[in-house]
Amino acid sequence: MRISQAFSGIICFALGAAMSTLILLNVSRDMCTLQPRSEYDIRRVDDIAAIRGFPPSSFDLTIDDIAVNEAVDDIDDVFPENNEPIDSELGIANETAALMNNNEDNITASVIQRWNERQNVGASDTESKLRNKLRLDDKICECHRILKHPLDDDIDERRQQEALLWLQEERENREPLAICKSLSPLSYIGSGIEVEPLQAVRLAGMSLDPTVTQLLHQYGTDIFSVRLKTVNNVAVLFISRTTKIDRLLTRFGGVDVTGNGTTELTISSVNLKKINTLLHQVIYKSTFYDISIRDTVLVTFMEFTIEVHVHVKRQTMPDLYDLGPSPSISDKVTVITKTFERYDAVNRLVKSIKTFYPRLPIIVADDSEFPQRIVGRNVKQTLMPFAEGFFAGRGVALSQVATKYFLWVDDDFVFTEKTKLEIMLEKLEDPISRIDIVGGMVRGRAYNKCYTFKYGGQSGDCLRTFYGSYRPHDRYPQCDVADVVIDFFMGKTSRVRNVGFDPEYRRIGHSEFFIDGLGKLRVISCKDVDVDHVQVRNPKYSKYRMRTIDTTDAKRHTNHLFFNNNLKCT
Repeated sequence: MRISQAFSGIICFALGAAMSTLILLNVSRDMCTLQPRSEYDIRRVDDIAAIRGFPPSSFDLTIDDIAVNEAVDDIDDVFPENNEPIDSELGIANETAALMNNNEDNITASVIQRWNERQNVGASDTESKLRNKLRLDDKICECHRILKHPLDDDIDERRQQEALLWLQEERENREPLAICKSLSPLSYIGSGIEVEPLQAVRLAGMSLDPTVTQLLHQYGTDIFSVRLKTVNNVAVLFISRTTKIDRLLTRFGGVDVTGNGTTELTISSVNLKKINTLLHQVIYKSTFYDISIRDTVLVTFMEFTIEVHVHVKRQTMPDLYDLGPSPSISDKVTVITKTFERYDAVNRLVKSIKTFYPRLPIIVADDSEFPQRIVGRNVKQTLMPFAEGFFAGRGVALSQVATKYFLWVDDDFVFTEKTKLEIMLEKLEDPISRIDIVGGMVRGRAYNKCYTFKYGGQSGDCLRTFYGSYRPHDRYPQCDVADVVIDFFMGKTSRVRNVGFDPEYRRIGHSEFFIDGLGKLRVISCKDVDVDHVQVRNPKYSKYRMRTIDTTDAKRHTNHLFFNNNLKCT
């Protein structure tokens, strides 16, 4: 075979290896413009670290670094006489054509020289630079209005310290970038490999391309050697001993394996097929218990090194609900509400629910001063300390739900013929859509909001609000995808419990729950279910609702929202 054909085969193989690499990307399915918090600009760490008194380098990741502009240097290495930039989309095709026009011996030498010279130097800097390049907007957001309740200086300093610790944890847990190098002699699975702590997993998919045999023979060597090394010393590598492997190692010979059962394993042979047979049997065995650790296995052929990312991860347990043999909506949904000094309203709500759904379970969280019994079939009234608060009541009610789904309603709502819960439930039970919360209409009105996240430096980030939705839902055109819906919604119990209702929001709160759920809950607002609203107010209720009894609540509320979410403006 001509050497140009062999080199072309390597290029095709490299493309195939890149295509087959399992790379996990954090992409919003709802096309939200929010940037994931785990994708903060790396300079954020340095900003906050300086305030905390740490040197920025103390937070650098301990993985290798390759310069981002290495691609241009690679072309210059292979084509010393051609310094023209190559278009990013046509780079491989142009590179192949140019190589075929060069002397075959020079091509062979250039490719092998690349494998010999591509040593791992500073890959963490590469990841940092690449993550920065992924960002389209590096500008720090600014607030355009003065806050009514800004954080005091001492509180703001504590916020910055907490933000630094949170960011460091996010960086350690985020999915690593799987950087696929061109002209790779190795095929491999770069990311997506998971294993239970103290258990083992086969590093499947590793092999040397057969084309390397011809290139190495022309280069004057016939020994294939592959080195594998774990980076974080939380696992060992070994080749599983099967009858086939024992026969390969003992009867046929020509294979040398060193470091079996250690953090560094080397496989050498003059036979490429034997090398690949052993590579297919390499086992990664976790030796250090933790519920979540990210590790990297460096795989080196000559001096060309690729990274195989492994996530040592404890399996989370499912949260399943037994709905019974023939479940009705009463077996699937619980209505929850919170009441405070409005027994006329909540009793009217219960009566209206029982008119259309007699068996539907209802849970009422009640923090009135002098509790009165709420009468109704299958109604559970949970008493709380006086004036404990709105979100605390939401959390108490949700904690008592035993069904797979729940419906949140305000205590002054009234069910009508248009309140068809089956329509909301249908969307939650759709396994394709994977919806977590379905919002309805209140007297024909929706309340949809979306948020745009912007990085804001050490002073906190910005969460911009726009009213409306991102798009119509692809399976339910009468519904819109949004971040916030009106306070009449049905949700999956287990999913919403993972977000919870923050009891710090005492007198007023709604959007705060959905802010806590950003990136965790898929939310839609639908026009096909409606509930009536008959507002009820009395002096005692209004005194707390309007905060005249607690003049510090507004400042406490705003301060908690900004501190808890590391914000400087919304």
